[in-house]
Amino acid sequence: MTTLPQRELFDVGGQAVYEPPAARRCPTSVAAADRIRVPAKTYLGRVLEALRDGPKTDDQLCEYTGLRDNSVRPRRIDLVRRGLVENSGAVRLTRSGREAIVWRLRPTEEETGCRSS
Repeated sequence: MTTLPQRELFDVGGQAVYEPPAARRCPTSVAAADRIRVPAKTYLGRVLEALRDGPKTDDQLCEYTGLRDNSVRPRRIDLVRRGLVENSGAVRLTRSGREAIVWRLRPTEEETGCRSS
């Protein structure tokens, strides 16, 4: 059984992007991973742009970007891990009536007036 490699970080045009997983000994898996590398970068940008337009739940991010939840959530999680997005502390109801976290862009140093030492 071939194991999937750990996700590796690489740079595309000055933007850090995770390499899609692939079974490296399987040519079709490698080809499929290569095809999704660019859309993954694009999806990340679309989620980030949606949050620049204002705080949103994952459900609202899906609606705004036109992406499915299984494409939005991993990108939003990645943005949280990078420190660019945070939980706003607010919740909103989804279309199904459940409460969901509202995510927002993290304020920059200029916006908060704070500087890291």
